[in-house]
Amino acid sequence: MSSGKRRQGGFTLIEVAIGMVFIAIGLLALAGLHAVSIRGNSISNHLTYATYMAQDRLEYFRNLPRDRILSSYKGDHDDGKESMKIAGTKATSDLVFNRNYTVEETGELITITYRVTWNDGKFHHISMTTQR
Repeated sequence: MSSGKRRQGGFTLIEVAIGMVFIAIGLLALAGLHAVSIRGNSISNHLTYATYMAQDRLEYFRNLPRDRILSSYKGDHDDGKESMKIAGTKATSDLVFNRNYTVEETGELITITYRVTWNDGKFHHISMTTQR
């Protein structure tokens, strides 16, 4: 029989410390991705809302008679502002969407361009055009 000490299995303190460093780096990377994901979802939500407003207004114009569009809406127009409460915040001010449109007659066609702009820390806009 051998009289030497048997080595017990397990991790050394250095191995545990290195493992913890790798786990910390991985968790920090996930935290950064989480912040980017939240910002992307916010921008997507605002863009969807602006697209809905523009499409809704263009549908309104598509259903009007041609002579009414030309007599009442021809030229550049400010269509007002619309507020959107920012979800998950206790902000006293809402996000404001500015809306305007242009109606032009070119020959037999009427071109309607609808624009929505907003600023959530950075200027954004969306523009949609239809012809009748």
